[in-house]
Amino acid sequence: MRAARALFAGLALLAAPAAAQPAVPDPAAAPESADLRAVRARDVFPYWRDYAALDPSERDAFALRYRVIGTDGEPGGVDLWTRGEDGGLERLAEDAEGYVTPPAPEVLEADGHLWTGAPPGSAEVTMMIVPAIAPSEAMDAAALVSALAQASNAVRRRAGVMALFTPDFRTVVMRFDGPAPDGWAVMADGSRRPLVAEQDTLRFTPRHRRHRGAVRIELEARPRTMALMPG
Repeated sequence: MRAARALFAGLALLAAPAAAQPAVPDPAAAPESADLRAVRARDVFPYWRDYAALDPSERDAFALRYRVIGTDGEPGGVDLWTRGEDGGLERLAEDAEGYVTPPAPEVLEADGHLWTGAPPGSAEVTMMIVPAIAPSEAMDAAALVSALAQASNAVRRRAGVMALFTPDFRTVVMRFDGPAPDGWAVMADGSRRPLVAEQDTLRFTPRHRRHRGAVRIELEARPRTMALMPG
């Protein structure tokens, strides 16, 4: 996790100290926002515009997910707003686990700010790099391999001349509610090789000799989340 955050700046504070905040636009520009303050959208959703700028064929196997976490470590409870076409504020959608759907890149480009009622330092937004395929008890290994390859290529492209020093994404980490169940990498001949288990996670590393050539992943339970990780 630490390597992924360093590589993609995957942890963005929702509220930095006041001195680091951009000037709040004229309150008249957001009539419903008397108790809200402006935060820079690129700080809340790092790399979202870079991701969206990729050709669809270069990002259809992986995605960026952003999750709002309060100071109590629990998701949700922090609203984020963007300016709508009519000049009013529109709340960004958030699911039960705190994952927020970013606004369209052109919306961020046009305004550059989001609005929140969260006090400074009261919440943060974490970024995850995930496979586009939904977590399931049975998954196509090729889809996970493509996700790792695309994410690695995207990072190298952004790194430019520093690409030689950026690690590849090599492992899919599957996280469960409670202890990790049994899981296997299934080979073309039908043989099954166990995934690496650690507490509440299973790890699939396609380049590892034990998992190389896998055609399918089989699990005894559906993962709660999945993430792409270096190493």
